Amino acid sequence: MIKKIVKFKRLWVELILTLVFLGGALFYVQKTPLRAGLQLVLMVKSPHHDTFKLIIGNEKTIEVNVDAANHFQEVCFPLPQKKIEKLRLKFGNNPGLTAVKYLEITGPLIFSKPRLEGKRLQRMFQQKYGIYNHYVKDQCYFIETAGPHHWLEPVKVFYKWIDTLQTGKASYYLLAVILSVLFFSFLHFANLAVLKMHVSSKVIVNGGMIFLVFLYIPLADQVFNISGESELVEKRELSRRPEFRFDSLLVYPKQYTRYYNDYFTFRSGLIYLNNLLKVKILGVSPVPKVLIGKDDWFFLDKLELRPGTVECYRSITLFTPRQLEQWKNVLEQRQQWLAARGIHYLFLIVPNKNTIYPEFMPDHIRRVHEKSRMDQLLEYLHSHSTVPVLDLRPALKAGKTQYPVYSRTDTHWNDYGAYIAFREIITHISRSFPSFREAVPLPLSRFKIKIVNRSGGDLAIMLSLNKDVFREDMIFLEARLPLRATGDKLENISRFVKQGYSECPTAPLPNILMVHDSFYNRLKPFLSEQFSRVLFIWDWDLNFHPHVIERENPKLVIDEMAERFLMQKIPVNPGSLQEVR
Repeated sequence: MIKKIVKFKRLWVELILTLVFLGGALFYVQKTPLRAGLQLVLMVKSPHHDTFKLIIGNEKTIEVNVDAANHFQEVCFPLPQKKIEKLRLKFGNNPGLTAVKYLEITGPLIFSKPRLEGKRLQRMFQQKYGIYNHYVKDQCYFIETAGPHHWLEPVKVFYKWIDTLQTGKASYYLLAVILSVLFFSFLHFANLAVLKMHVSSKVIVNGGMIFLVFLYIPLADQVFNISGESELVEKRELSRRPEFRFDSLLVYPKQYTRYYNDYFTFRSGLIYLNNLLKVKILGVSPVPKVLIGKDDWFFLDKLELRPGTVECYRSITLFTPRQLEQWKNVLEQRQQWLAARGIHYLFLIVPNKNTIYPEFMPDHIRRVHEKSRMDQLLEYLHSHSTVPVLDLRPALKAGKTQYPVYSRTDTHWNDYGAYIAFREIITHISRSFPSFREAVPLPLSRFKIKIVNRSGGDLAIMLSLNKDVFREDMIFLEARLPLRATGDKLENISRFVKQGYSECPTAPLPNILMVHDSFYNRLKPFLSEQFSRVLFIWDWDLNFHPHVIERENPKLVIDEMAERFLMQKIPVNPGSLQEVR
C-alpha cells in the first residue's frame, strides 16, 4: 500500500513538473511573437547582371547580386526579427524586363511554404514608382523598369500576411506539447531506473541527466530561438539552407553541414568569447586576416584571394628588373593610347596603413629589405618613364600630425586622409595638364571636422568585436553646404567589375574616368563635387577598359590601386594597346 502511495505521489510530481515545463514553453512562445530566420524568396529571370534590393522601412537595405540568365534563379532576402510595417522592392539599376515566377516566405517550422504567383502576386504589388509597365503572362509577373529610380510596394494585405507568418504559433504550440510529452516520458522512466540503483549510481545518473539537458539546449534553441537573433557581423556570405531533393542526395549532407556550421546554437556568443580572450588576454589574432598591432591598432594580414599588407610591409620579395620593365610598358601603353585621343593619364598608388603608421606594427614584424615594392616602382618610373605618377606618402605623413589619416580598426583611410589625397590629386593635375590648369581643390573650410565614437571598422568586424570592445573615435568631414553631385550604379562590366557614375552640372572641371579599389569610397564625395561627371570602375585587377573610355570620352583617366596590390600579378593590357609604340 505504501509503495502504491509513493508511486502515486511520484507520478503527481512528474505531472506537475511536466505541466510547469509545458507552461514555460507556452509562455515563451506567447512572449516571443516574432519568428526568426524568415526569408523572402523571389524566383526571377533577369536580363542584366544587377543588384536587387529589399528596402525595409527607411533604414535597412538588403542587396543581392543577380546574374543575367535565360533561366529562373532564386533571390533570397533575409527578413529581420521585428514587425515589418513598410518594404519596397527594387529590381536592379538597369532598364529592362524582369520576370518573377513566384514570391514565397520560407523559414523554420513553416511546413507549407506560402507562395504568391501570377495575378495574385500582381494584386499584392499595386503601389509602384518608376515602373514603365507590369503585367501577367504565362503565370509569370513581368515588371518593366525605365532605370534605377523605381520601386514596388505591397498593399496592406501583404503586411498582414507577413505578420501572420512571423507571429504564427500553431506549429510552436504543437511542438511544445510534443516536447512536454517527451519530457514526461524521460522523467518517468528515469525515475523508475533511479529507484533501483545505489546512491553512487544515482549520482552518476543525475550527472548524466544534467549532461543530457545541456545536450538538448541546442535543440530547444533552434526551436524557440532562446539565444535571439545573431548580432555577429561577418565579412562573408553565410550558407543558405539547402533544399532537400532526391536528385541531390549525395551533396545534401555536405551542404547541410556547411549551413549548420554557420547557424548552430550560441555560435555568435562562442565566437565572441573566443576572439575576446585571444585578443585581450593572449594578445594574438583569432583570424589570419588581422594582425594585432600596438595600442589596439589593427592591420590587414592575409587574405585567401588577395594580398594583405604585412607581406608587403616586410618587403620579403622585391620586383625583379624584368617586372619593373613590365610595369613601365603597361603604363606607357595606356598613356600613349589615351594621348592619341587627347586624354590625360595619371597613375596613383594608395599607401598601406602600415606604410604611414609603421610605429604601430608589432616589434616581431621586421622588414627584410629597406626598400618596398612601392619605393622600387616609383623610383623606376621617375627615372625611366614619362608616365605621370602621384606619390601620396609625404602628404599623408604630414597630415597625420594634425589628425589621424587612417582608421585604427579599419584597412582604409578616413575622411581626412581621403581629403588629403583629393587635394593632392587636384593640385597635381593642375600643374601637369593644361586642360586642368585652373583646377583648385575644395578648401577644407567647406567641411566641418566631426569626431564620432562609433563601432570599429572592417578589421574589428573580422574579429567580431566591433560593436562594444573596439569602438573608435572616427573622423568625418561634414559639408557645411549641401553637396550637389548625384549618381547611381550602372550595369556591371563583369561579375567582379562594377561601375557607376556621379554628375555635378555646376562643377568647375570636365568629366573623368577612374579605375579604383575600395579606397575610392571615401574619395568619391570630394571628386564628385569637383568634376562634371565621374565614371568610376571598381576593378581589383586594374584592367584597362578601352570600350568604356571611348564611350565616355573623358578628359582624364586615373588608375588608382592600393599598395598591397603590387604583390599580385602585373596587369596585362588588351591586344590593341600592346601594339602601341
